[in-house]
Amino acid sequence: MIKIVKETKKALFIEKDGKQTWIQRRWLRADNTLTAAGEKSMLSAKPAEVLKAEFEDKKEWDNVCADVVGETEKAYKVEIHVWTMNDQRLWKTFIPKSLVKSVEQVKNGESESTFVKVKSWFSAKKLEEIQAHWSGASYNFF
Repeated sequence: MIKIVKETKKALFIEKDGKQTWIQRRWLRADNTLTAAGEKSMLSAKPAEVLKAEFEDKKEWDNVCADVVGETEKAYKVEIHVWTMNDQRLWKTFIPKSLVKSVEQVKNGESESTFVKVKSWFSAKKLEEIQAHWSGASYNFF
């Protein structure tokens, strides 16, 4: 059974067997069956939970305060300022350019900071790595 979840003038967002996808209106017959093109589109359909997670992931970004000290074709080499109970340290790492939305210089009085806007899940992963290395450590991300 095909359920129409959303519709526009030219397309339908359908659900079939727990999977969802967009199809052209003409791919759904009057008897609520799919044409060959519609069936082919259903092959790439994903469960609703997966689509929602992908959507949420795409819109979540964190600003990480980090000094960009180098750049390769595919990544930025950065130093993240890390605070522990006793002192401040630098965590050197690479951030793939595919996960970076922007790199911005921000002036705060006489000092200047660099913010690298990265995917939230990547920021969380880096924080876990830092805390595994230095217990109780933290860094600035907004």
